[in-house]
Amino acid sequence: MAEARKRKIIALATLKGGSGKSTIAACLAAYWLLDGCKMALFDTDPQGSLINWRQPDGPLEDLRIIANHTQTVGQAIAQSAGFHDVIVADTAGFRNRTTIAVLAATDIAIVPVKASPFDLRVAADTLQLIGEINATKERRHRKIVVAVLLAQTTPGSVIARHLRAEISEAGLPIMAAELANRVVYGEAALAGLTPSVVQPNGKASKEIAAVAMEIENM
Repeated sequence: MAEARKRKIIALATLKGGSGKSTIAACLAAYWLLDGCKMALFDTDPQGSLINWRQPDGPLEDLRIIANHTQTVGQAIAQSAGFHDVIVADTAGFRNRTTIAVLAATDIAIVPVKASPFDLRVAADTLQLIGEINATKERRHRKIVVAVLLAQTTPGSVIARHLRAEISEAGLPIMAAELANRVVYGEAALAGLTPSVVQPNGKASKEIAAVAMEIENM
Protein backbone atom coordinates (compact mmCIF):
# COMPACT_ATOMS: atom_id res chain seq x y z
CA MET A 1 0.00 0.00 0.00
CA ALA A 2 2.99 2.35 0.24
CA GLU A 3 2.62 3.46 -3.38
CA ALA A 4 -1.11 4.08 -2.98
CA ARG A 5 -0.40 6.30 0.01
CA LYS A 6 2.08 8.33 -2.04
CA ARG A 7 -0.60 8.77 -4.72
CA LYS A 8 -3.60 9.07 -2.51
CA ILE A 9 -6.16 11.06 -4.50
CA ILE A 10 -7.75 8.91 -7.19
CA ALA A 11 -10.61 10.04 -9.44
CA LEU A 12 -12.94 7.94 -11.58
CA ALA A 13 -13.77 10.13 -14.55
CA THR A 14 -15.55 9.87 -17.88
CA LEU A 15 -17.72 12.28 -19.83
CA LYS A 16 -20.45 9.65 -20.25
CA GLY A 17 -22.75 7.92 -17.81
CA GLY A 18 -23.22 4.17 -17.59
CA SER A 19 -19.54 3.25 -17.60
CA GLY A 20 -19.63 1.79 -14.08
CA LYS A 21 -17.43 4.45 -12.52
CA SER A 22 -19.55 4.79 -9.35
CA THR A 23 -19.40 1.04 -8.78
CA ILE A 24 -15.66 1.00 -9.43
CA ALA A 25 -15.11 3.93 -7.06
CA ALA A 26 -17.02 2.13 -4.29
CA CYS A 27 -15.17 -1.14 -4.93
CA LEU A 28 -11.73 0.49 -4.83
CA ALA A 29 -12.56 2.44 -1.68
CA ALA A 30 -13.84 -0.74 0.00
CA TYR A 31 -10.77 -2.70 -1.10
CA TRP A 32 -8.34 -0.20 0.41
CA LEU A 33 -10.44 0.15 3.57
CA LEU A 34 -10.33 -3.62 4.09
CA ASP A 35 -6.59 -3.45 3.39
CA GLY A 36 -6.18 -1.21 6.43
CA CYS A 37 -6.28 2.27 4.91
CA LYS A 38 -8.13 5.23 6.37
CA MET A 39 -10.44 6.00 3.47
CA ALA A 40 -12.64 8.80 2.16
CA LEU A 41 -14.97 8.38 -0.80
CA PHE A 42 -16.15 11.60 -2.44
CA ASP A 43 -19.49 11.47 -4.26
CA THR A 44 -19.37 14.49 -6.56
CA ASP A 45 -22.06 13.32 -8.97
CA PRO A 46 -25.29 15.38 -8.62
CA GLN A 47 -27.22 12.09 -8.81
CA GLY A 48 -25.67 11.10 -5.46
CA SER A 49 -25.31 7.43 -6.33
CA LEU A 50 -22.95 6.64 -3.46
CA ILE A 51 -24.02 8.77 -0.53
CA ASN A 52 -26.71 6.34 0.63
CA TRP A 53 -25.20 3.15 -0.80
CA ARG A 54 -23.16 1.80 2.12
CA GLN A 55 -24.53 -0.10 5.12
CA PRO A 56 -24.03 2.42 7.98
CA ASP A 57 -23.26 -0.27 10.56
CA GLY A 58 -21.83 -3.02 8.34
CA PRO A 59 -18.29 -4.08 7.41
CA LEU A 60 -17.72 -0.78 5.57
CA GLU A 61 -18.96 1.48 8.38
CA ASP A 62 -15.52 3.13 8.70
CA LEU A 63 -15.59 4.21 5.06
CA ARG A 64 -16.26 7.93 5.12
CA ILE A 65 -18.50 9.08 2.25
CA ILE A 66 -18.64 12.79 1.49
CA ALA A 67 -21.19 14.29 -0.92
CA ASN A 68 -20.03 17.48 -2.59
CA HIS A 69 -21.01 18.46 -6.13
CA THR A 70 -20.05 22.12 -5.88
CA GLN A 71 -17.06 23.99 -7.24
CA THR A 72 -15.47 23.91 -3.76
CA VAL A 73 -14.94 20.15 -3.97
CA GLY A 74 -11.27 20.53 -4.91
CA GLN A 75 -10.60 22.41 -1.67
CA ALA A 76 -12.58 19.82 0.30
CA ILE A 77 -10.53 17.00 -1.21
CA ALA A 78 -7.27 18.81 -0.46
CA GLN A 79 -8.32 19.33 3.16
CA SER A 80 -9.35 15.69 3.56
CA ALA A 81 -6.05 14.47 2.14
CA GLY A 82 -4.30 15.28 5.38
CA PHE A 83 -6.59 12.97 7.35
CA HIS A 84 -6.86 9.95 5.05
CA ASP A 85 -4.47 7.45 3.50
CA VAL A 86 -6.38 7.31 0.22
CA ILE A 87 -9.20 9.39 -1.27
CA VAL A 88 -11.34 8.05 -4.11
CA ALA A 89 -13.60 10.50 -5.95
CA ASP A 90 -16.50 9.63 -8.21
CA THR A 91 -17.37 12.29 -10.78
CA ALA A 92 -20.42 13.18 -12.87
CA GLY A 93 -20.76 11.52 -16.26
CA PHE A 94 -20.35 14.81 -18.09
CA ARG A 95 -18.07 17.82 -18.22
CA ASN A 96 -18.83 20.45 -15.59
CA ARG A 97 -16.91 22.68 -13.22
CA THR A 98 -17.13 20.15 -10.40
CA THR A 99 -15.53 17.42 -12.51
CA ILE A 100 -12.78 19.80 -13.53
CA ALA A 101 -12.23 20.78 -9.87
CA VAL A 102 -11.94 17.11 -8.86
CA LEU A 103 -9.46 16.36 -11.64
CA ALA A 104 -7.41 19.45 -10.79
CA ALA A 105 -7.02 18.08 -7.23
CA THR A 106 -6.31 14.46 -8.12
CA ASP A 107 -3.10 12.45 -8.50
CA ILE A 108 -4.43 9.58 -10.62
CA ALA A 109 -7.41 9.59 -12.99
CA ILE A 110 -8.94 6.28 -14.04
CA VAL A 111 -11.16 6.43 -17.13
CA PRO A 112 -13.53 3.43 -17.27
CA VAL A 113 -14.55 2.27 -20.72
CA LYS A 114 -17.15 -0.33 -21.69
CA ALA A 115 -16.52 -2.48 -24.74
CA SER A 116 -18.18 -0.22 -27.29
CA PRO A 117 -16.83 2.16 -29.97
CA PHE A 118 -18.87 5.05 -28.54
CA ASP A 119 -17.25 4.65 -25.12
CA LEU A 120 -13.84 4.76 -26.76
CA ARG A 121 -14.61 8.12 -28.37
CA VAL A 122 -15.81 9.47 -25.01
CA ALA A 123 -12.63 8.17 -23.36
CA ALA A 124 -10.57 10.12 -25.86
CA ASP A 125 -12.55 13.27 -25.01
CA THR A 126 -11.99 12.63 -21.29
CA LEU A 127 -8.26 12.19 -21.83
CA GLN A 128 -8.22 15.44 -23.80
CA LEU A 129 -9.83 17.24 -20.85
CA ILE A 130 -7.23 15.79 -18.49
CA GLY A 131 -4.52 16.88 -20.92
CA GLU A 132 -5.91 20.43 -20.83
CA ILE A 133 -5.73 20.41 -17.02
CA ASN A 134 -2.18 19.03 -17.10
CA ALA A 135 -1.19 21.91 -19.37
CA THR A 136 -2.26 24.54 -16.83
CA LYS A 137 0.33 26.43 -14.80
CA GLU A 138 -0.85 24.75 -11.59
CA ARG A 139 -0.36 21.19 -12.91
CA ARG A 140 2.48 21.67 -15.38
CA HIS A 141 5.03 20.21 -12.97
CA ARG A 142 2.66 17.78 -11.20
CA LYS A 143 0.91 15.89 -13.95
CA ILE A 144 -2.20 13.82 -13.37
CA VAL A 145 -1.37 10.18 -14.07
CA VAL A 146 -4.13 8.75 -16.27
CA ALA A 147 -5.13 5.30 -17.49
CA VAL A 148 -8.08 3.71 -19.29
CA LEU A 149 -9.76 0.77 -17.54
CA LEU A 150 -11.86 -1.75 -19.46
CA ALA A 151 -14.99 -2.45 -17.42
CA GLN A 152 -18.15 -4.52 -17.69
CA THR A 153 -16.43 -6.78 -20.20
CA THR A 154 -17.22 -10.35 -21.19
CA PRO A 155 -14.05 -12.30 -20.34
CA GLY A 156 -12.26 -13.48 -23.47
CA SER A 157 -14.72 -11.79 -25.83
CA VAL A 158 -13.65 -10.69 -29.29
CA ILE A 159 -14.96 -7.15 -28.80
CA ALA A 160 -12.99 -6.67 -25.56
CA ARG A 161 -9.77 -7.85 -27.23
CA HIS A 162 -10.48 -5.66 -30.25
CA LEU A 163 -11.14 -2.60 -28.08
CA ARG A 164 -7.98 -3.19 -26.05
CA ALA A 165 -5.95 -3.39 -29.25
CA GLU A 166 -7.63 -0.27 -30.65
CA ILE A 167 -6.91 1.70 -27.47
CA SER A 168 -3.26 0.62 -27.55
CA GLU A 169 -2.92 1.48 -31.24
CA ALA A 170 -4.35 4.93 -30.51
CA GLY A 171 -1.53 5.46 -28.03
CA LEU A 172 -3.87 5.75 -25.06
CA PRO A 173 -2.63 4.43 -21.69
CA ILE A 174 -4.59 1.28 -20.84
CA MET A 175 -4.49 -0.81 -17.67
CA ALA A 176 -3.57 -4.50 -17.93
CA ALA A 177 -6.28 -5.40 -15.40
CA GLU A 178 -9.94 -5.23 -16.37
CA LEU A 179 -13.30 -5.73 -14.67
CA ALA A 180 -15.72 -8.29 -16.08
CA ASN A 181 -19.49 -7.89 -16.01
CA ARG A 182 -20.49 -10.05 -13.02
CA VAL A 183 -23.81 -10.46 -11.19
CA VAL A 184 -22.12 -10.13 -7.80
CA TYR A 185 -21.71 -6.35 -8.25
CA GLY A 186 -25.47 -5.79 -8.27
CA GLU A 187 -26.12 -8.34 -5.53
CA ALA A 188 -23.50 -6.77 -3.26
CA ALA A 189 -24.78 -3.24 -3.93
CA LEU A 190 -28.28 -4.23 -2.83
CA ALA A 191 -26.79 -5.01 0.58
CA GLY A 192 -24.69 -1.82 0.65
CA LEU A 193 -21.52 -3.84 0.14
CA THR A 194 -18.99 -4.78 -2.55
CA PRO A 195 -17.66 -8.09 -3.93
CA SER A 196 -14.58 -7.76 -1.70
CA VAL A 197 -16.90 -8.16 1.30
CA VAL A 198 -19.48 -10.68 0.11
CA GLN A 199 -17.18 -12.88 -2.00
CA PRO A 200 -13.61 -12.11 -0.89
CA ASN A 201 -12.20 -15.07 -2.81
CA GLY A 202 -14.43 -14.67 -5.87
CA LYS A 203 -13.38 -13.67 -9.38
CA ALA A 204 -14.73 -10.13 -9.07
CA SER A 205 -12.78 -9.55 -5.85
CA LYS A 206 -9.59 -10.77 -7.49
CA GLU A 207 -10.16 -8.45 -10.44
CA ILE A 208 -10.76 -5.49 -8.10
CA ALA A 209 -7.55 -6.33 -6.25
CA ALA A 210 -5.63 -6.48 -9.53
CA VAL A 211 -6.93 -3.03 -10.53
CA ALA A 212 -6.07 -1.59 -7.09
CA MET A 213 -2.56 -3.03 -7.14
CA GLU A 214 -1.94 -1.71 -10.63
CA ILE A 215 -3.00 1.76 -9.47
CA GLU A 216 -0.67 1.46 -6.49
CA ASN A 217 2.23 0.81 -8.86
CA MET A 218 1.51 3.72 -11.21
